[in-house]
Formats: sequence, structure tokens, C-alpha cells
Amino acid sequence: MTARAAARVRAWLAVGALLLAPVVLWAAARPLDSRVASATATLSSLANITALMGTAAFAANLIIGSRVRPVVRLFGGLEAMYAAHRRLGVAAFGLLVAHAVLATGRAAADSGQDALALFSPASGWAVFTGTVALAGMAAALAATLFARLSHETFVLVQRGLGLTFALGAIHALGVPGTRSSTPLLIFLGAVVAVALTAFAYRSWRSGSLVRRRGYTVTGVNRLDGSVVEIRLESAGPAMSFLPGQFIFVSFRAGSIGREPHPFSIASSPGAPTLDIVVKALGDHTRALMSLVPGTQADVEGPYGAFSYLNVPHVRQIWIAGGIGVTPFLSMARSIDASAYEIDFYYCTEGPEHAHLLDEMLEIADRDLRLRVIAVRTRSLGRISAQDIIGVSRPIEHDAAVLICGPPLMMDHLAAQFHELGVPRDQVYFEDFSFLAPAADRRRVTLRATGRVRPHN
Repeated sequence: MTARAAARVRAWLAVGALLLAPVVLWAAARPLDSRVASATATLSSLANITALMGTAAFAANLIIGSRVRPVVRLFGGLEAMYAAHRRLGVAAFGLLVAHAVLATGRAAADSGQDALALFSPASGWAVFTGTVALAGMAAALAATLFARLSHETFVLVQRGLGLTFALGAIHALGVPGTRSSTPLLIFLGAVVAVALTAFAYRSWRSGSLVRRRGYTVTGVNRLDGSVVEIRLESAGPAMSFLPGQFIFVSFRAGSIGREPHPFSIASSPGAPTLDIVVKALGDHTRALMSLVPGTQADVEGPYGAFSYLNVPHVRQIWIAGGIGVTPFLSMARSIDASAYEIDFYYCTEGPEHAHLLDEMLEIADRDLRLRVIAVRTRSLGRISAQDIIGVSRPIEHDAAVLICGPPLMMDHLAAQFHELGVPRDQVYFEDFSFLAPAADRRRVTLRATGRVRPHN
């Protein structure tokens, strides 16, 4: 078992213990036989169990989403942490829906009127806040999974989940089932307090738990009206990173906003500056088009595992779609291509969009084992896995495929390579689909190496 895999196992064991602990405390408060003495008692017990586990899962989700260094280390990296964040969010919602269904069924066993009252203020503040919280969680989860949200809107939705959790916590701590057990009340109260503290810290504060380095914008190179290359210089020691990783950057400019956004690193680890290439895809990235030298910035990271250095194969196929070239530029700027055999496919609509092609060709001229293949989709159509194998020869077992580009491009190529016999563990991608609909995300069947959507 690799170190990363072992870290994920330890992290999930910790999460499992957090979810089961309130159930154990609840079970110890009364004899278990009395909790299943009748059908209605069993329904009540199941409703309590799902409520406690759902609340704990929701709390764990907020703690994980805080992105503080101890949590990232626990999961062995940001990509595994975000994968857990998504799964726990869905699990928490499923458990809380099950709780609502079971509680309604228990009330309906007495009378239909009692069941309907659970969804109105007549049920009392402790119960009704749970109804409001569940409705808010459903709306936020639906927006996150099934709508294409900008990063700014996504952040607002996630902050709304903090209020939703606070309402749900009032419900969980205020109902008789929790208040009847002092150890359970203390434990659940402590978990809620930690979750809300982590959420508030992540949303409105910065400091020692999330290390940020101060940088200054020293260069702004506008490649066209929608793409800009930004050069950052640190006043202190340079950041250490692997080529292909990404960072979170917040610029101290009133017109841009201070919310950190993720960007792939374009520079090599040995370069004196930290470079990012930004395409205007939303309000924030459009605002960066007007960035000026001298602007101060805070940089957090690095994150991610999308790097040729993390791939065991000497022979590699790199595939970039549009601005997805950025992590490959970092790799090409730092790689000793004589030790590798690399075919790089750079897919753009037309030559006017291939801003970084000239530099990639210059690197290929110096290192003849790096071959650059430019693909113009406007005239040639979308590239397929069969096209790539036709040019690069079969790659069933002796090569790794690294893909970075639009979500649909990555999804389609991943499926095609798998159909052509390329093992799933030989296909890696930088996942730009963090905000994509679930229907798109479910089509991805290969191993994911990054789960945050860099806005480059």
C-alpha cells in the first residue's frame, strides 16, 4: 500500500469513528431492547441513528472543507481531501433525508396530521429548524451537483451551507433524543462547535492554519483579450512545488475581490518567479485582465499530484485542451526530456488560440525526445484516442496518458482509451470539472489526480 493510500485509509477510519461515536453514546443511554420494543420504537430509533450520523457527516464535511493543513495531511493530499468532501456531502444529505422519512413515518403511525405538522412551525422551533435546514441543504446540493456554477457562485453556495448546518445543529441539539443523554449532548455540541469554527475560519479569516505567502505582481502579459500571463515574485523564499501542481491565489485589489481562486502553475520549480496563465471564464478571471504590476497577492499551496514526476512510465502522452496547456508548460520547462519519450498533443480551435505553442516547440527543438503535435479542431475536428494511438503507436502497457482540458474532452478521451485497452491506472488527468454537473462527472472512470478546478 502506498503512503497516499494508507493516509486515505487512516482518514476514512477517523471519519467513520466520528460518525459512529454519537450512535454509540445514544445507544448507551438506554437499554437497547426498549429501543426496538415495537414498530414505532424501531422507527424512532432508526430516525435517531440517521439523524446523528447525518449531523456528524455534515460536521465532518465542513471540517474537511476548511482546507487547513492538518486535514490535508490526514488525507494525504488535497485531491483525496476534496474527494472525501464530495462523498461526505452526499452521504450527509442521504442520511438526513432518511431521517426525515423515518421521522415522518413514525409520526404518521400516530396520525397523518402529526406527520404533516413536522413540516410546519407548529412542530416547535427545535423540529422546524431541521426542516428548514434540510430544504436548504437540498437546494445547495442540487445547485452544486447539477448546475454549472461560476467559482464565485459556488463559493456563495458553500457559505450558505454553513448557515444551513447551524440551523440543523439547533435541531439536533434541541430535540429530546439528544438532550436526554448528557455525554451525547456534550460530544455533539463539541463536534458542532469545531465544525462551525472551521467553517468560519475558512470563509472569513486567514492565518497560521492555512499558510499563505506574500507575492507581488511583477509582470502582466496579455496574450489576447481573454488570456493573460501573470508573473509573481516572492519577497521571501521561493515556493517549492512539483511541475504540474496548482496554487490558490488572492489578489489585494478592490476590483478583483479577495476570495482565493485556484490556478495551475506555469513556471518551472527553478524559476525566479511564479507564473500563472489565466483565461477569462468568469467574473473573477475577467477582472484579472485589468491587473497591474505592483499588486500584492497571497499564495496558498502547492496542491495536486498531476505531474510527470508522479508517473512511473518513461513513455508519456500529454494531451492539452486550450488553456489546459498550463501544467504541461510547467512540466516542459523543467523536464529533462532525454530521460523520457513524450508526445504532447496541443488541441486548440485555431492558431490564434495556441498562445504557448511557440515556446513548447522551442523546448522540443532542444530536447528531441519531446514531440509536439498541434491539433486545430476547427479544421481537423476533435481528437480521439484512436487518432493519438495512430500517431504515437499503441500504448496499452508501456505508456502513461496525462490529460488536462475541458471536462467533456477528458471524459471522452478517458472512455476511449479504456475501450482501446489502456488500463485505467495509466490514465491521469487534472480535473477541471469540480463545478461540473454530476452527469458529466459520473462518466469519468479513470483515476483522478486533482479535484479542484483551476481557473487557468
